[in-house]
Amino acid sequence: MKTLFVVSCTKSKAWDNDKAAPRLLPAQEAYTGSVMKEWLASPESKTEKWLILSAKFGLIEPDLPIPFYDVTWNDPSSGPLPKERVAEQIREQKLSEFERVVVRCGRNPHYCGAIRKGYAAANPASLVECGCP
Repeated sequence: MKTLFVVSCTKSKAWDNDKAAPRLLPAQEAYTGSVMKEWLASPESKTEKWLILSAKFGLIEPDLPIPFYDVTWNDPSSGPLPKERVAEQIREQKLSEFERVVVRCGRNPHYCGAIRKGYAAANPASLVECGCP
């Protein structure tokens, strides 16, 4: 079964602790919260296809350079990406071919909700598993 792992972005970012960090960092280095740290320490992060789900950018490759931002689906006034856009990205990036999607999202159910909704529209046969409370 073809599996995609999706890891949520984190509020903690490299710029929080290092004011001299470059303006742009690869996404997997920019996010420094526990969800990302745990994922990067897992064997799957080295062998499986994975993406990051950002409330600002949507589904992005781990090596995509990103700037600091403070956007969250928990606060609509922060300007998060509409969750409907995730379904469009699934189609545009040809991610609907994945039969199983595993979401790692810590304590924020918005990320799993966005992926469930996106796959319901793009490929209802995909199994979405959430590692969120």
